[in-house]
Amino acid sequence: MITGMMDKNSNVEKVLAKHKIKEINIKKAIELGIPISEVHRLINWAKMNNTYYYIKQGRGLNEFLGEIIANELNLKTAHYEPVDYYGDFYIRTPNFREKDKTYHRISEFTTQEKDKLDYFKGFKTYEQLKQDMLKLYALDIYMMQLDRADVNIQLEKKDDSLRLAPVFDYSAAYMCSHKRYLEYYNYMYSMNIEKMDEVFNKYPELYNYLKQLDNVDFLKLLKQEMEKYKLNFTNTINNFYEESFSESHKLLQKIMI
Repeated sequence: MITGMMDKNSNVEKVLAKHKIKEINIKKAIELGIPISEVHRLINWAKMNNTYYYIKQGRGLNEFLGEIIANELNLKTAHYEPVDYYGDFYIRTPNFREKDKTYHRISEFTTQEKDKLDYFKGFKTYEQLKQDMLKLYALDIYMMQLDRADVNIQLEKKDDSLRLAPVFDYSAAYMCSHKRYLEYYNYMYSMNIEKMDEVFNKYPELYNYLKQLDNVDFLKLLKQEMEKYKLNFTNTINNFYEESFSESHKLLQKIMI
């Protein structure tokens, strides 16, 4: 799912202009008889305080957690915060695109046939981009991410500088056990998780990033983040993430031997 990514040429702006609607209002759009296919382009966007936000429901706490983990790694990330939208709990994130940069899917530069990082050696920012990507690998492995598809790995380009755009969409995490995740991971990074010693030999930084994450009390940090927004950290939430972090630890024990 694309998060926090809209500019003046987006489908949202086109739909608003076409139907002469100044702000996104799903109820009004339906009342005006706008085709449902076009309403769907509006449904995840809201304009609040003159800023467009992407809003979503479902597994919102994983978005909070993803941002916390990204910050621990000093990795650029979209910012997530809770919002009451039409009486329901949503997570929102502001548009992160900068006007002087262009944004691209990673598939515009790579294929699935080999280590994706090999494609970027011609860019002057290769070393920085490599660290960006290794941090993202570490984050996704730690969260047992199941949806880091092509559309969710965006690169930002300015002249001959290429970097990873702020990371977004952490929602599909902790949806299986570490054993099931090992079976799943063939992976969008063309890394064989059953042969991680080869990966670590090539990228020792990845090993260090994973070790760094395994030593952080993310349960405590998530609780603090929820308290900041006055969200209730229930026993159910505590138990779910306590078990999830235990699975992360078991996964890292297996692949970092």
